[in-house]
Amino acid sequence: MTDPVPHDLRLRLPDAWHAVDLTDPEVRRASLAALVTAQTGTAEDLEPVRDALVDQLDVAAMQAAGSGAVLMAFSTMRAGDTPIPASLTVYRVPGLRLDDDGVATLRAAVGEDESWSDGSTDRGRVVRRVRVIQDERAGSAGQLLADYWISGAGPSGPPPADDQPETFSLVFATPMVQLADAMLSLFDRVVASVEV
Repeated sequence: MTDPVPHDLRLRLPDAWHAVDLTDPEVRRASLAALVTAQTGTAEDLEPVRDALVDQLDVAAMQAAGSGAVLMAFSTMRAGDTPIPASLTVYRVPGLRLDDDGVATLRAAVGEDESWSDGSTDRGRVVRRVRVIQDERAGSAGQLLADYWISGAGPSGPPPADDQPETFSLVFATPMVQLADAMLSLFDRVVASVEV
């Protein structure tokens, strides 16, 4: 597993995941190009495909960064020759407390349904929402989304001014809806590794 460290968050990703630095546009694009090349190879006839994929991923990464994301990561896992695509986007959520009132406010704002669960790790409270959305462009079973909110004892070093624990949102997505249980287990393990 790798240990990318965006800001005050630490988490462990499986080795077959590629973390992307969102802070520097040149580093971000080079990282995305390396990811795409690793997945598609270096054949000259695929260069236009690689370029298009890098452009698409770069737009998504720019949009995420513009929305406050501090990290994106992409799965490069395979089962034999079959890729197992998934992504993770991590956001800092200023002002959100994961006490009972904060969770009630979050659920009311995001949408109350049966897809929520509430738990904890050794480091703090975790709230999870799981859903499958249909994507007409995908033309398949849709997209499995798992949103996690986690807060802990705060970053190492001085605590925030109001002594409030940091809260982060981790958003996982995968088209592997048929592997939902296995993918959620993997996502749960990544979230369990989070230190804030």
